[in-house]
Amino acid sequence: MSQFINKLDYLLEVAEVIDPDAWNRLVVVVDELLIRCYLNSELQGEYRDVAFTGGQLGFGVGMNNAGAAVIDFDNFEFRRKP
Repeated sequence: MSQFINKLDYLLEVAEVIDPDAWNRLVVVVDELLIRCYLNSELQGEYRDVAFTGGQLGFGVGMNNAGAAVIDFDNFEFRRKP
């Protein structure tokens, strides 16, 4: 899973669909072994992880440079596949 996290970090850093002055929507879809990441409805990447069979859900934010930032979360949801 750490390979996916590193890849997701990279995707979020280079994603041009992020609007710093608006709410942005991050969606992560896990379907069996395939993990897809969407930012503002645009697929940013996918990763197949044969070792991921379940576990815990977590979300975090970090900064690569010094300074201040305001980060807000709204409507955080976790849904299981029907």
